Amino acid sequence: MTVTQDGIGYPSLRGRWNGHAVKIDLVVDTLAMRQLPTLWMLVSVLRPLPVRTPIDITLRPRSSDIVSAGTTFAYEHTPPIGWPRDIRVSTPQPALPPLEVLGEFMELLERPTTKGLLIAPGGVRIVHELARGAVGQYRVVRRPKFAFAVEPGRVADLLQAAEDVADRVQNVGAHLGSTA
Repeated sequence: MTVTQDGIGYPSLRGRWNGHAVKIDLVVDTLAMRQLPTLWMLVSVLRPLPVRTPIDITLRPRSSDIVSAGTTFAYEHTPPIGWPRDIRVSTPQPALPPLEVLGEFMELLERPTTKGLLIAPGGVRIVHELARGAVGQYRVVRRPKFAFAVEPGRVADLLQAAEDVADRVQNVGAHLGSTA
């Protein structure tokens, strides 16, 4: 594992998980109006996947989402029946593979700490809420202060979830002629 840090930002962790390159980034979101700042943890498993276009699944989408690639994507799609109601599925191209194959990951999408899932030709990224800013600090000086710990078990759980999604996409893509 290697830790890098650009400027005064949070460190970024890069390494390997079950033979695949992974990265973990922390992103502070202070743009949402009338909400406390949020500290997001972006957990990515980097490996080639048989998808033609990125698929961004964002839960509780807002116009100020800084951790969602889908805010710049041109096409929004209706999510499958049974998926969470407050969700946006978007792609940069009109084609959308059958999302029903991801039904087994509903538990991940229903977690209140999950903000997004990105499936792209280069891998899978899960956006996870790590912490909310301290109320007192933010009201007084308008600077976020987070009390958090990055527990190894939480990171392992998210890495495993991202790898499981990548495995499912890989398996379905092999059977569907790379349309997953």
